[in-house]
Amino acid sequence: MKRRKIVWLAIAGLFFLLNFVAYRHAYRMTHFVPAGNRTASPENLSFAGKLGVLVTGVTVPKSDGGRMTNAHHAVTFMTADGIKLAAWDVPAATNRAVAILFHGYATSKAVMKSEAAILRELGLRTVLVDFRGAGDSEGWVTTVGWKEALDVTAATDWAQRKYPGLPVILLGQSMGAVAVLRANPRVEGMILECPYDKFLTTVGHRYRQMGLPAFPFAHLLLFWGGVQHGFDPFRLNPVREAERVTCPALVLAGEHDPWVLPAEARSVASAMKGPTQFVLFTNGGHGSFASEEYRLTLGAWLDATLSRRSGTGK
Repeated sequence: MKRRKIVWLAIAGLFFLLNFVAYRHAYRMTHFVPAGNRTASPENLSFAGKLGVLVTGVTVPKSDGGRMTNAHHAVTFMTADGIKLAAWDVPAATNRAVAILFHGYATSKAVMKSEAAILRELGLRTVLVDFRGAGDSEGWVTTVGWKEALDVTAATDWAQRKYPGLPVILLGQSMGAVAVLRANPRVEGMILECPYDKFLTTVGHRYRQMGLPAFPFAHLLLFWGGVQHGFDPFRLNPVREAERVTCPALVLAGEHDPWVLPAEARSVASAMKGPTQFVLFTNGGHGSFASEEYRLTLGAWLDATLSRRSGTGK
């Protein structure tokens, strides 16, 4: 009887410990800190470092909004739930369309400058947006794509009011791509870089990189993250969201992406109802595809998409 009690106490203690660690991981992953060194990626951590992260969770400082050297306007707009967002509005030589760019997790609009420069070379005005909790926007919290959909809607509404005669193209990287899919505003087209198929899947990849099984760690992290932020992360399912998309879309993936496997990004592309092109960058990782191949890919897709709108496409 005493042995059985000890076993049950051990099981209860392990259950409590797993949930405590998962709660802390969810909190540290979604609440940014004012300063400090960001925790390195799992593949760059020593065994001791991985053990420390397992116990304490990651440290993620709020990203720097950066500086834009091109002539631009610093603009702000409000989301439906009252968050003030910051953005750069940068004109191109021709301004044949407006491209709104949305960054990934724990970064800022500053990381999108190379992609924006390529889009301006292709004749598109660019609007680079800081998500809530990032860069120069308000807040210290991220929901990794869920509430960020409101940010996409706010930025799109602003651009369509500001430039009513121009078609709007949305470009999202990783979390930004997921937020674009969730928002699904009426626009001319979407460029989605490394969209994960399910939030559970990409979190599971991160635990595997730590040498841990996805179950139960990823499931517990999602559960407690949902408790903390008031939504169900298990419903963060870009494949399902993609089924509502009818506008032209370009989905990009990297063959060596450890967080979003090519087949996962392809499943998002396959679910879309509108004309969709999937491109795999054979030397690519998780985003940051800016290159001559990237420029040619975007140029061809934009020409086809914008000519279709004007009625000159075949």
